[in-house]
Amino acid sequence: MGVFYKAVFNGRYHGKDNQNTFYYRSAIDPFDGLFGWGGARLLGTLLYDNVLSPFLHIKPSEYVLESMDIYPYNDALQAIFQLPYKLAVGENGYMTFSQAATDGPAICANLRFNLEPVALGPQVLTAPKRGYIAVGPIPSEFIDNAGLLIPETFDNPSGAWRAFANAVTADLVSAIPPADFFPIRISQKWGVGELEGTLLSWGYADIDSAAWASYASFRRSRRVLG
Repeated sequence: MGVFYKAVFNGRYHGKDNQNTFYYRSAIDPFDGLFGWGGARLLGTLLYDNVLSPFLHIKPSEYVLESMDIYPYNDALQAIFQLPYKLAVGENGYMTFSQAATDGPAICANLRFNLEPVALGPQVLTAPKRGYIAVGPIPSEFIDNAGLLIPETFDNPSGAWRAFANAVTADLVSAIPPADFFPIRISQKWGVGELEGTLLSWGYADIDSAAWASYASFRRSRRVLG
């Protein structure tokens, strides 16, 4: 049985929730007794070892990653447990800026995922065509007067932003116990079925690579109100 995972990097910046969500699928059946929490514990360890450091290298020092919350789902995208596996982190970002701080929690850069094609069949009707995550906050010094992200910062092959993009598009592999988790994006269509808020259809596509969007963006859910 295939298993899917939603991994939420649950953080805060200046008192405002700041989250990023990643999705993975397993290449093995995680219910054979070797894996805790249906594979969520192992995936959490691999994320901690391979993604945490690149992630914190593009976060300001005022940001704190409180936990990684991992939700396992079965092959019908139904939750396996009533609670996520929660891996406590409690670490601050590594970036310091030449200016005092960022211009608020909401300004961000969009990492756009290039998805692999899906074979013709029923799955192609529900598979996502695109996907992205909004990473921030970013300071004004990363943005020019036209709103463009500074290429020297985001396109540098040896820079922190490219390292993070590489980390979240790579397979996460464990030798003992043997396991492989593939990064994906998921699309979901919700509506009213037998119960309100029913998942009517869903699909996924594997991630091939990712690139930073040219322009800075603004995440309304992260803005400071009042």
